Amino acid sequence: MKKNNRIYIEFGIPEHGWLFMNFQWQDFSLEIDLSNVPTDPIEQLCDTLLQLSSGITNPSKVIWHLEPHCYYFEIKKLEKSYNIIISESDEFESKPVKLVKEFEGNYDQIILPLYRAIKKFNSYSYKKPHWDEMDSKRILKLTEQIKKEHNTI
Repeated sequence: MKKNNRIYIEFGIPEHGWLFMNFQWQDFSLEIDLSNVPTDPIEQLCDTLLQLSSGITNPSKVIWHLEPHCYYFEIKKLEKSYNIIISESDEFESKPVKLVKEFEGNYDQIILPLYRAIKKFNSYSYKKPHWDEMDSKRILKLTEQIKKEHNTI
């Protein structure tokens, strides 16, 4: 169910290194098939959330790779909110990068939906060659950090 006041993100079940993603924020919608080459975007998203929860205000960006086209997903921690920047490029790590969407929201609107999407994706049954399984210790660490952060808000 889509809620206009928070991110809606859903990942499909991976198949041969490709993963459907549906991302929505208010009137913005992006439905794409992501590749896990050269980087795993789910692992990157997990890393970004871990970095944010450890106090890094400008963590690594997530690359939604479409071979060769790609989208860059950046989350920045502001004083009391989060800024999201989605940009795109015709080729991986090339210039120019075009701004697609930028918006701001709070923890419940931005971080929790992203975390829940990772947890849901991790619950799917899939194996190589479709996608590498996520490290359960990292998911556990992320869950602990999210619970800690969520209880302090």
